[in-house]
Order: sequence, then structure tokens, then C-alpha cells
Amino acid sequence: KQFKYRKDELGMMLQAMHRLIKGFNRTASFATKIGKGEYDVAYKTLSEDDQVGNALLSMRNNLAKASQENKKRNWTNRGISYFDTVLKSTYKNTGDFSQNLIVELVKYLKANQGAVFLINQHKKASEEEYMELTACYAWDKVKSLEKKIYQGEGLAGQVWQEGNTVYIDDVPSSYVNIASGLGKAKPTHILIVPLKGNKKTYGVVEVALFENLEPYKIAFVEKIAQNFALTLSSVRMAEKSQTLLIENAETKLALDEKTQENKQFQQEINMLGDNLNGLKVDYQSYTEAIDSFLGVIEMDKNQTILSVNDKYLEFSFYNYQDLLTKNHKKLIKAGYETSNSYLDIWDSLAKGLKVNKTFERKNARGGTFYLEGVYHPILNQNKELERIIGIFSLISESRHKEKRNRRHRNYLA
Repeated sequence: KQFKYRKDELGMMLQAMHRLIKGFNRTASFATKIGKGEYDVAYKTLSEDDQVGNALLSMRNNLAKASQENKKRNWTNRGISYFDTVLKSTYKNTGDFSQNLIVELVKYLKANQGAVFLINQHKKASEEEYMELTACYAWDKVKSLEKKIYQGEGLAGQVWQEGNTVYIDDVPSSYVNIASGLGKAKPTHILIVPLKGNKKTYGVVEVALFENLEPYKIAFVEKIAQNFALTLSSVRMAEKSQTLLIENAETKLALDEKTQENKQFQQEINMLGDNLNGLKVDYQSYTEAIDSFLGVIEMDKNQTILSVNDKYLEFSFYNYQDLLTKNHKKLIKAGYETSNSYLDIWDSLAKGLKVNKTFERKNARGGTFYLEGVYHPILNQNKELERIIGIFSLISESRHKEKRNRRHRNYLA
């Protein structure tokens, strides 16, 4: 409401009083908003000498700073409490542990992507030590990438080597980071923190953002990284114990299966033994039957006689010592050993083929006897001739000639 003041001293007094009242009202409103926590309200003092107004501005600034610090402290304490729960959860292996940490850390920081690199524990003695990408998370998706970093290589390798945090707020376009190949714009801010605990470095954690990361948040990540490193050894120990338990269980199962197989095998051996005992009796009876009617001779590949049965000795009128270790040629007429017929017999035997026909042989009295039967080759593992077994029956000369003539007729036909 506009007032028209008199142009005398009384009017000037009224005008000054109205300005003073208006200033007090603004000061009261400003104080009320400060009490409500509205610290961004604009306020202009009545003058440079306005002690009340200047005091209120100073109080507003101090309260605003305290409020901001309180928010930071609450954010940090809430995060530490939350990640204590995350780190104390049960995990199957180091990979799951690392993956869960980076997923939650990226979300809590409202970052774009993150990765955990751990020093490989299973490298060969001759192999250079390196970190491998254990977990990666970007744009709300878990990524499966393969990456190795050697000590001093790139920013992550330098952080591992020096053990100090690196924060870059102006990432060069040439920086190759975990976003490579994911089809997104490269982040402008990178934070890499060593995973250190008990004076030992286990690896690094890398976080990428598009916005600046305030110092208190960097300190928070360093605290989480330290807690992660301290917990990692326990996770690895549990993982190793679990692996040993599984291996022991598998070993026990294999032993149980082997024991069962051995029992079954022993049963089969016993059954086979019983069968062999029966076969032994049958084989002995069968051998006795053969020896009663058929002549049997055994030779090596050089035609040296190794054994001969009584029936063959009966056919040839020789005694055992006359033939044992002697050459088979002793039983054939002179000159026959160079004939095509005789050579063909041994050529067939060398090829593993049995020879079944009638044979003319010389007896101990200088006469001739005739046999019908088969020479059967015995080969070794390399399919080479090792022994020959001949099994024969005694036939007459007329039958021998009849058989020979029939073969000739068949050959001519």
C-alpha cells in the first residue's frame, strides 16, 4: 500500500519508520525460513551496519554448511552399514563376491560402470604376475569380459604398483577403459582405488562416471575397498575349503565306486575260475580224445619240431627223441622241400592261412605213410607266424591218390 508522505520533518520520520518496519518483517521472514532449513533463500541486510541481518546471514551459512556436512556423513555412514551387510553375506566363490560388490558400488555411487581386478593366484612360476578382470558391471548389466593387466601397465597397473588412489576428472579420449566395445560414450571421470588390507595389495577397483566425484565419496570408496580386501582372504579360504570338500567327496565317491567295481570284478573272477575249472576238465577230455585218434605235431616258424603226440609217432614209427628239435624236413622225401607244392604250404602258413589237404610223409623205416588233416598257423600280436600245429588222421595210399587226383581234376576244371 503506497503512502503519500508529508514533505516536512514529520513525513520524513514516518517514511523512515515504514522502511524500518518493512526491513524487520523481511528479517523475521528470513529467520523463519532458516528455522525451516531453507538455507538457499536470498536476503539483503538493511545496511552494512545491520548487525542483526549480518548475524542471520552468518548463522544461515554456518547452518547450511553443517547441514551439508551432515548429509555427507549420513550418506557415508549409511553406505558403510549397507556394504558391511553386502561383504558379510555368504558367497560361493571370489567371482560372485567381486561381482556383487561392483554391482552395488556402481548403483550406490550412481556411476555408469565399474570393474574389479584381482591378482591371479594360479599363475605358473615362470609367468609374470598379472591382474585379471574378475567382475564387471556397466549400464545396469553384468558384463563378461576377459582382460589381463600387468604391473605398471596403464592406470590400473600403476595403482597396483604404487598402491595409491588415482582420480581423473578429465579422461583423455585415448584412455582404453572397461567401456571399450560396449557401444556407449566414454565416461569423463575415472576413479581407481587399490584393494589393500593387512599391508597387502589384492588388486584394484575401477569406477567410471560422467559426473564429478566429491572427495568424501572418494574416501568412502577407499574405505569400502579396504573392507573388501580384508574380507577377500576369508572368502578365498572358504572357497578353498569348499573346493577341498567337493574334491574329498568326489574322491570318496570314486573310491566307493572302485570298491564296488572291485567286488563285482572279484565275483566275475570267481565265476570265471569256476568256468575255467569246468573248461579245464572238458579241455583235458577233448585233448585225450584227439590223442586217441589223431596225430598232432607242433613246429616253430623255422620248421623245428617242438612236440609230437603218441599217435603221430605210431603213424611214423619214430620215437619221441628222434623227432624232437629236428627239422620237419626229416619227414619228407629228399628233394620235395624245394618243390612248389611244399613251398606253397609254408607261404600260405606265413600269411596266416591254414592248409587242409592230404600229405605224403616218410616214416622211420624208409617207407611212406599218408596223412589227411590240417596245418594251422599260430600268429603273434604283430600278425607274424610264430608256431604251426598239425592235426592228422592216417589214410591209405589209395585214398591219398584219390584225393590228389580229385584236386587235379578240380584244378583243371
